[in-house]
Amino acid sequence: MSKRKILVADNNPGHLAGIAKLLKSKDYTVHIANSPVEARKILEGGKIDLAILDIRLLNDEDEEDISGLELAKEFVLALPIIIMSRFPSSELISDVFNTHRDTPVATAFWNIDLGTDELVKLIARLINRPPTTEEEMILEESIQLHKQAQEFFGKQLFRLGLSTDQLKTQDIEELEQSLERVNDALKDPESFGSLKVKVMIKSRNSDLDVGITPILIEKKNQIHQRLNELKNSFHQEHTDNQSRDRQRISGL
Repeated sequence: MSKRKILVADNNPGHLAGIAKLLKSKDYTVHIANSPVEARKILEGGKIDLAILDIRLLNDEDEEDISGLELAKEFVLALPIIIMSRFPSSELISDVFNTHRDTPVATAFWNIDLGTDELVKLIARLINRPPTTEEEMILEESIQLHKQAQEFFGKQLFRLGLSTDQLKTQDIEELEQSLERVNDALKDPESFGSLKVKVMIKSRNSDLDVGITPILIEKKNQIHQRLNELKNSFHQEHTDNQSRDRQRISGL
């Protein structure tokens, strides 16, 4: 029997490595991601049996960062998802279990401070069942919805200078300005409208409004990654120049 595959997504490298090591010792195949973009790519591959998502995948210090929860909302019908956090609150737990709707945001919540034994128990309870045909269909539906949303909001993102191609060519100052525009947009995502589609959920046709928030969070992460790349490159270039200057001076 093939090993069950688990995705662990956390922007804290040490925490990510610790959970991955633990799960590998329990004979799971572990895929890791340190951002919503990386996690989405793995989930869209369709070969994950369960996902463990940190609620704050962008910035642990940002109390408004719920990027992990937003990602979970897109895939929760397709596979079991555990939301983890070190900052539990009644509002957060209510969101995760979402008793006000037929479909929960996530399958379970894990308070990190309770320890890994609790996590191992949660995984064992949730993962020991094969995915249904409907879940596989919903995963494909989720992937297609994301692509449709990207096309639907594409022109608005381009006008804001937030298309993927535009972000790739921006310098540090331009990227910081783009980050401000993303943060402003996240304050009022309803102003961008929504994509109205019909989807099949639990054998029923349902109307669904797809908003821009998940895409804005993805753009925010792309900007952070690009800024880190440019700043690291600048730092390395500065270090190399200093080294060459010292070598020239020592050769005089």
